[in-house]
Amino acid sequence: MLYIIYGYLFLFIIRPFDNWDILGAIRLEKMYGLFMLSALAVYRRKRSIRSRQTNAVFALLGAMGLSLAFSYNFAFAWTAFYKHCTLVVFYIVILATLKNESELRGFVIVYIATMALYQLLSLREYLFFGRGSWSGGIWRLTGFDTMYGGPNSFAASIAYSLPFAFGILRSKPGFRVRLAVFGYAALGLACTVLTGSRSGLLTYLLACLLYVGSLPGKRKFLAGFLAVGMLILAWCLVPSEKQARFRTITGEHMNEGEKHSAEDRIRGTGFSTGLRMFVQRPIFGVGMGCFAAYSQEQLGEPRMDAHNLYGELLGQLGIVGTIAFFVLVTITFKNAIFVTREVRRGNVPRASPVAWISWAIIMTLVLLLFEGWASHNLDRYNWLWAAAMAVLARDFVLQRKKAEQPKKVEENREAAQGFLPA
Repeated sequence: MLYIIYGYLFLFIIRPFDNWDILGAIRLEKMYGLFMLSALAVYRRKRSIRSRQTNAVFALLGAMGLSLAFSYNFAFAWTAFYKHCTLVVFYIVILATLKNESELRGFVIVYIATMALYQLLSLREYLFFGRGSWSGGIWRLTGFDTMYGGPNSFAASIAYSLPFAFGILRSKPGFRVRLAVFGYAALGLACTVLTGSRSGLLTYLLACLLYVGSLPGKRKFLAGFLAVGMLILAWCLVPSEKQARFRTITGEHMNEGEKHSAEDRIRGTGFSTGLRMFVQRPIFGVGMGCFAAYSQEQLGEPRMDAHNLYGELLGQLGIVGTIAFFVLVTITFKNAIFVTREVRRGNVPRASPVAWISWAIIMTLVLLLFEGWASHNLDRYNWLWAAAMAVLARDFVLQRKKAEQPKKVEENREAAQGFLPA
């Protein structure tokens, strides 16, 4: 069952059927998903999925269902709702299948390896086959797939995976593994630069800053010094048109279109538009996927996506969906923080899988919420994958403590007997 999950993870991220007509016609991912569910149905070693985290996942799904029922455009809302349903199904499969820390670690390793292959395939298409997209005055790298393959979305996928790659370094690996992680980070930086995504680059840099800030003592300053040096060197290698693109982050060298786009994101135009939708439909919102259509047809604004997570939440899901979403995120944070507290108390080794994976989950959520001000990332799979891994990490720590409790009782009993008179 574990390898079936790995296969689905590969198909979900790389999505080869998006590029090959024969595979696209038979919808390989959907067929494989049905096969995975059939295998889970007969799998005898399933874990229970009951938890507060799962309740929060289904609460958000229910809020999206209500939003669908009262949506402005049912067709648009149904497409987004169906996509989220597939993510919930995979959340259930992950939770029901992974049984111990080793399997959770394996899932993360396969995720990072698949992301590396995904970036290499995308880079190959860009460099040798001229595949990309023209926007913002530059030719931009796109992902190998079409679902999350837009330049900004592709760059975000890279940034959100970085905490798990850096987390591997916290497990005290050997030289080869460290070299592989640094190679992954370099590959991610190259791809992010070629996407021309300003929000993606800022999120990538924040991921690096969070990792450097987590290092102890002198290592923090040494790593920071090396990171700054590498970034300066990398900047010198960036093509001039990409440099001009990233300089617009500070307001330099902007044309009118770029200036308008940047100001919209910095000022939170998507947030203010979402607030207007919220005022008109405060309970269930206008429906997932209806932001652009509603803003143009009902608010008289240009047809464009939210580019803001918080405006997207309020406008599309209303107060019910917004509360459900932040409850989900809060519980995910609490589960991961529970594990990190146990690590600080000495109950869990710092190099154990649950320790560094929980750290990576916290960092990923920070990145998601940070980029949310300039990106409509509500439909990202990372939210539910982080939720699944967080509740698994918490359960494995509780299992560890339960297994060690009888040993401690026995040790205390033997110690007490040692002080008794003969």
